[in-house]
Amino acid sequence: SNGICLAQDCQMDDWQDWSTCLPGQSQQFRVRQFAQAGKLGGQPCNEALEETKYCGESRVDCLVSDWTTFDDCDRQCGGGQHQRHRQVAQHPSGGGEDCPSNLREL
Repeated sequence: SNGICLAQDCQMDDWQDWSTCLPGQSQQFRVRQFAQAGKLGGQPCNEALEETKYCGESRVDCLVSDWTTFDDCDRQCGGGQHQRHRQVAQHPSGGGEDCPSNLREL
């Protein structure tokens, strides 16, 4: 050794296997450890040590239809309104994005 200290970057172990999905549980997880901490000015360990995902179910986001055209005015003279609608085509599941609250516009 010539006495020079070299920086060592963080190194991560491989991920462990995903946990088992048991009845009544909606998520599974996996973990990993630091194999080597960053030393002497090397890159620090900033990566995640745990991941979670939904059990046996893919993430499905809400899907809504296109807006309809505006209806005819609801009054023939003064103060009437036009409205249009859209519908939920697919409800979210597996932690997917919620449906919008505005399904009708005036």
